[in-house]
Amino acid sequence: MKKTNQLFATIVVLLLFCAPTLQAQEKKEVKYVTVTKSHWNLDKKDFKMSEWKAAEKEYLDKVIKKNEYILSASTYIHNLTPDNTEV
Repeated sequence: MKKTNQLFATIVVLLLFCAPTLQAQEKKEVKYVTVTKSHWNLDKKDFKMSEWKAAEKEYLDKVIKKNEYILSASTYIHNLTPDNTEV
């Protein structure tokens, strides 16, 4: 019986030390994920991928990186289905 009481007391003490980290009222930082989908015109005759990448990089440097609330940004080119106009 004495071992059971000691084991029970040890578990209670451990739970008391862990209780502050298990509270549901902890203040958590809210983060949002935004996805923007656009299409480009593949019929354009003078389209150059290097110019498009330069324009995307300029927008990233001048707009996105200066906004303190944007944690990260990525641009992906869709190439998994026949509709490869998605950016």
